[in-house]
Amino acid sequence: MNPAGGNTASAAQFELDHNLSVLAVHADKPFACHICGKGFLSHNGFLIHMKSHEGRKFMCSICDFRFFQKVHLKRHLNKVHKMAQCNYCGKLFILGNEYNRHVLHCTADPSNS
Repeated sequence: MNPAGGNTASAAQFELDHNLSVLAVHADKPFACHICGKGFLSHNGFLIHMKSHEGRKFMCSICDFRFFQKVHLKRHLNKVHKMAQCNYCGKLFILGNEYNRHVLHCTADPSNS
């Protein structure tokens, strides 16, 4: 959407003005996104936010839904599909004894299924 009516230079100025006004509102938040102007109290919060501008790069292998953060994919697998992924070898398991046994013994050794 171009609120300036089609003029690219005006659109760029509008975006700059908007981002500056957002920064002014969030002046008490020292970490500001240079892309959208959102402010953050912590550097860690800022870094997590910046990943959202990279796109959804973590994909569920079951339903192809994409996530910004790996932790969101893990939560999705757990809550929606009742599954968990081994941190060592990447295999998926239905939550329960089989997964628990696997994780206790897995060292990313292919013979350790």
